[in-house]
Amino acid sequence: MILHAKAFYYERLQPFVWRHFIMLLMGYLHCVCQIKLIRL
Repeated sequence: MILHAKAFYYERLQPFVWRHFIMLLMGYLHCVCQIKLIRL
């Protein structure tokens, strides 16, 4: 029952989660690039 609910919520929230994950990834890459530029 819990597993089914999890699957249902995951299906519903997938676009939001994906967008949030991409935003986090972009922010992380931005920070890494800034650190590399500062070191140069």
